[in-house]
Amino acid sequence: MPTQSTSKQLWRDVQVFDGLTQLDEAMNVLVEGGRIAGLWPARDFDEAQAEGAVCAGSGGVLTPGLVDCHTHL
Repeated sequence: MPTQSTSKQLWRDVQVFDGLTQLDEAMNVLVEGGRIAGLWPARDFDEAQAEGAVCAGSGGVLTPGLVDCHTHL
């Protein structure tokens, strides 16, 4: 997995889920400086444009950061 210091990362072949909907098509997600910079169908994106780490998603699900707020007092 890339470290925080990697300026660009390309997550290849992932299913994207934003908490409400899941895109049915496999996607590539380009991350720059810790933020999503681009989102393309996996079949339409040239990974050479990533200029950084390429992470094989292998069909896994990519979700936003989740916070566990469950507690017992």
